[in-house]
Amino acid sequence: MNRGWWSLAALGLLAGGCRLTDSPAPSPTAASASPEVSVASADLPTDRELWRLSRDLAVVEAGRAAFSSSSCRTCHGFYLTGGAAPNLMDQGWLHGGTPREVFGTITRGVPSKGMPTWGVVLGPKVITTLVAYIFSFHQEGEPIEAQASFTPFIPRYDPP
Repeated sequence: MNRGWWSLAALGLLAGGCRLTDSPAPSPTAASASPEVSVASADLPTDRELWRLSRDLAVVEAGRAAFSSSSCRTCHGFYLTGGAAPNLMDQGWLHGGTPREVFGTITRGVPSKGMPTWGVVLGPKVITTLVAYIFSFHQEGEPIEAQASFTPFIPRYDPP
């Protein structure tokens, strides 16, 4: 990998973001793309397709591997139950709770809250597997609870 990619990766880790440890460097066209990545493109999966993929064991396993091999688990928890970032197992969602909305959140990130823009880094295929993995723990049609805010879990150490 070139020095620029390592610098970008180090900056991402310092900013509290997650990065796939085995992800390739972005292509020159992706690197020059605007950080405002569109998720309304017709070639991206629909909610129905993302729900179907969330029941495909091979796709879910690829998403689990991507999630587990990244620092995403550092913020969202190894079991997706939250910590520094929101719980992905419950029905409460800050930025929309449909598969397509979660796809958009991962793609665009939430820079104001420390989540980097991942669309140009991970690409739609990896993001699709991540969404499938997250929604493999949910049921289509379950209620979506809109949350206005999130308070991170900060572990305490109380000496004996």
